Amino acid sequence: MSKWIPKDNEVADLQTEVLAWYSRNARDLPWRHTREPYAILVSEIMLQQTRVDTVIPFYNRFLTAFPDLQALAEADEQKLLKLWEGLGYYRRARNLQKAAIEIVRKYNGNFPKDADSIRTLPGIGAYTSGAIASIAFGITIPAVDGNVLRVYARLFRIMESIDTTRTKQSIEGLAARLVSPEQPGDYNQAIMEIGALLCQKNSTKCQQCPVQKYCRAFAENLQNDLPVRTPKSKPPLKTGLAFYIENDQGEILLVKRPDDIMLGGMWELPTIVLTAKTDKNETCQRVAAFLKMSPETSCLPVVQIKHAYSHFSLSLNGFRLLRNQIRMPENGAIFELFHCDKVAWCNPDNLAEYPVHQAQRKLLEAFRSQAITPDLFDQS
Repeated sequence: MSKWIPKDNEVADLQTEVLAWYSRNARDLPWRHTREPYAILVSEIMLQQTRVDTVIPFYNRFLTAFPDLQALAEADEQKLLKLWEGLGYYRRARNLQKAAIEIVRKYNGNFPKDADSIRTLPGIGAYTSGAIASIAFGITIPAVDGNVLRVYARLFRIMESIDTTRTKQSIEGLAARLVSPEQPGDYNQAIMEIGALLCQKNSTKCQQCPVQKYCRAFAENLQNDLPVRTPKSKPPLKTGLAFYIENDQGEILLVKRPDDIMLGGMWELPTIVLTAKTDKNETCQRVAAFLKMSPETSCLPVVQIKHAYSHFSLSLNGFRLLRNQIRMPENGAIFELFHCDKVAWCNPDNLAEYPVHQAQRKLLEAFRSQAITPDLFDQS
């Protein structure tokens, strides 16, 4: 059986079935109670690579703090990042603010109403522009995310890898034929919902699916074989050294990451990520010498955490040092060694002013609980 090319009457029937199923089964999510483009933008950016249940409380808090484009455009970036703390992928928050600033400046605060203009905003691609245009403005345009790719790869029996640009464009072309011109926003959300609830990655509920009678994967029992994906290599493991430096008042030293690097604007313990050309023990000794640690200085037992990012995993090994046992260098030297642009002494139990990314939050918690790893560089 070949790839399915729907006829006009089949398209109309499929749209009816999908929309009827959605009206009965759609989850009650806060962003589905509005057609306000700003609120939809916030939800779509937050939902990128993040589970719905995780997003809901962040979405509600975000709109309370920044109820409109103007409020977000004028927001202090540190407050924005702190509010985003725990959601991950912090570049999304910064791009969201850049988009708000551009709309305020370029469009006088009026959200652009066509998909092409929406797509030019920072951090917005084809999927997000399609979602906003169809949901907020009723434009007949597809919104193809990972869930939709999976549904259509099975529905149309796409045997090529959906990771390739060519295949994605082919699916987007097929998807454009199926979008309901009367209810494009609801239709796009319905296909996403089918992917999230019925046509899942490792589980299919075909008997409940409104498009089952047209699904070529179901007809040929290929549900578990599709979609085809290009095999990915195991992400590399990087190792880092982090230093919990404590002064006489019990405050700890935090450093701020420069804006132009990954996790820019976030705060962390002074940290060095090792490269293939750096020796772990030599680096540790160099930091000790840099801090002018006296011979009697004690490094309390090491803690270790591991954290997975999208393209690599990080193993962070932490030392605990007392401020009165070391001599802190000038800020300029700290900036160079730890690749930061600001430093601050902070109460470790009250970091309300300092957005700290998730890996470092794990590390701070490990220090608080005094989880001990016997081998500083244990990679098991």
